[in-house]
Amino acid sequence: VRPFVPSAHAAGAARVWAAGLAHTAESAPWLLRPLVRRLMDSYGAKALAVDGDVGPEGANLEKRWQGEQKAMFVACARDTGDVVGLCGVKVGCSEHDEASPDLHRWAVERGARTMYLVTGNAAAVRFYERRGYRKLSWTQAVGPWMAKSLIGGEAATPTPPREPPMEAPTAVSPA
Repeated sequence: VRPFVPSAHAAGAARVWAAGLAHTAESAPWLLRPLVRRLMDSYGAKALAVDGDVGPEGANLEKRWQGEQKAMFVACARDTGDVVGLCGVKVGCSEHDEASPDLHRWAVERGARTMYLVTGNAAAVRFYERRGYRKLSWTQAVGPWMAKSLIGGEAATPTPPREPPMEAPTAVSPA
């Protein structure tokens, strides 16, 4: 996992992002799958548009995910260097990939004590559980929230931010 470099990673990051939407739709319960597929297709079309968050071939990722309070990280295949995963992190709303110590350091330096994420992707849920995240109960969060303490042992009972992010599937929250 390494910091995102637009000239090297934008197109690959856009492909991985679009594939993630498709996987989310396919991993939905069979009864909801047609609806989720339609929603993900619509969301993807908007995000990949010229003025979308991702843009064609990832052209808007640098503008959207580079700055003091936000960063993009990519996971690249060792043998080819192809982008195989990505996460955008921003204070308040973010995605998170456990594999990067840079990502944790970045969040802790900005005051984060707990990393939160939201995902409807069943494979992603299993991935994050193996990396120490736990599902929050329905009394702690509405929706598929997960949390992990960044400092010391388990967080007492992390509570997600009051309003889940609309544009990103995960969140970094201070204390």
